[in-house]
Amino acid sequence: MDWLLDFCIENEIDYLIFGNHYYGTDEDHIYLGGAKGKYIKGYFDTCVEGMKTGMYAYLAHPELILRSTGGVITPEIEEGFHRICKTSQDYNVPLEFNVLGMQHNLRMGYEEYPHSRFWQIAGQYDVKAIIGMDAHEVGDLNKKWYDFALEKLSEFDVEIIDDIPSINYKKIKENNIKV
Repeated sequence: MDWLLDFCIENEIDYLIFGNHYYGTDEDHIYLGGAKGKYIKGYFDTCVEGMKTGMYAYLAHPELILRSTGGVITPEIEEGFHRICKTSQDYNVPLEFNVLGMQHNLRMGYEEYPHSRFWQIAGQYDVKAIIGMDAHEVGDLNKKWYDFALEKLSEFDVEIIDDIPSINYKKIKENNIKV
């Protein structure tokens, strides 16, 4: 990750969003949405490791592991949700309530991500949440979707933020924080 830290400094990047999509690298093509077996633990381990670096403004779609699963939450996944929320609390890394995923849930008629159980768990911790549009096309940038997401997220006992502070990447490098 040192190359990414240097890139952020050299290009004066304001912040990065942590979207944990692939195990290892995207070239390995081990997609973590709906991951099974050892990759379930790997998903949560890499979420926690990434959040601890201080390099990311927030964790995008923390329940991505539920993608294409029908939203079934096993004890291992529930334990992982607690790990993410505890790390979010300890390292002050907000968690995203994903609007694109919410739209998918409505089309499918069941929850995958965002998932109510995750946000119930998040409410047990002192975490912050941010609404992320995750727009893949212009039509995804619709205020009615944002307002609906705000209404849904407001059902849970989490602080909702709408500002993303810049990350001081030079300070991270100066402090020799291992990334």
